Amino acid sequence: MRLQKKTYVGFPLTENASLYDIAADILLNIGETADTFVISNDLKSVIVPMAFLPKGTAWDALQEIANAGLCKVFVDREDKINVRSEKKPKTTTAIRIDKSNMFSYSSSVSLTEFANRISVEYCDVSLSNDTVEAVSVELNIEPNASLELTLDYNTEVAYPAMETDNLNVLLTDFQGGVNACSVVAKNKTAEKQKAVLMVTGKAIEITTKTLTKQDDESVRNNGITEYSHPSSDLVQSHDQAEYIANFLLEKMHAGEGVVTTTWRGNPKLNLGEKYVSVDRFGDSQELVCEYNKFTFDGGLKQETRGRTT
Repeated sequence: MRLQKKTYVGFPLTENASLYDIAADILLNIGETADTFVISNDLKSVIVPMAFLPKGTAWDALQEIANAGLCKVFVDREDKINVRSEKKPKTTTAIRIDKSNMFSYSSSVSLTEFANRISVEYCDVSLSNDTVEAVSVELNIEPNASLELTLDYNTEVAYPAMETDNLNVLLTDFQGGVNACSVVAKNKTAEKQKAVLMVTGKAIEITTKTLTKQDDESVRNNGITEYSHPSSDLVQSHDQAEYIANFLLEKMHAGEGVVTTTWRGNPKLNLGEKYVSVDRFGDSQELVCEYNKFTFDGGLKQETRGRTT
């Protein structure tokens, strides 16, 4: 939850950046280190032709990665942030939940999460030939003082550059995103200085398209039940949009869903691992663990939510 309170200045427009690189940039720029997070290696193969992210919370930025790459973002028991792709193979455990260790069982494996038509947006990003002004601000800086500034632009730009009309003001540590930047402005003199800071760049132009996939047989039999995947400017190819649509179409067909059980528990069951769940009728199914909640009131009790594989 702390990621909702951390500001990410944004990812500057970069050609052919991978989702792995963008996710790492987000986490490193909010003060995490390489040993405090784990990112699925297969995100290195998801290339975004003209990648960028606006200023926002780290939480929102990682949500963009999750939407574009079909990832789960969570903190594991070692307090590491995980950005895990759905492509990562699931580990199978010997853990079994049945009437011998189960207190309650709730299933939503039905038509409640059913969809037979999936819509996914993707976009083409291009740059204007013209250089535009993103922001202009006037400063008054005390003698020998420094100001740490974060400036919001009035338009999104690529390849931002900052300049000042006062040579007595030194600009350092400039980090320019597509809709905001940070900079340190230092007065080099023993006198109060007035300066105008200006950021310019190439205007970003976005054209959005929609790809739709459907299960024709299900549509004929049941009518259309549509699901629209959350849009992301990081989805910039027909192939990635098609992958997302096909994956969701398979996951959201009739008979898919989640099973929530309260049982005696086993701390060895980790998120993303497979286990077997048996209902009161003796029907078993293999599930992927999506959620664990442990309580102790003289004995261990665990609530586990699993999705059908």
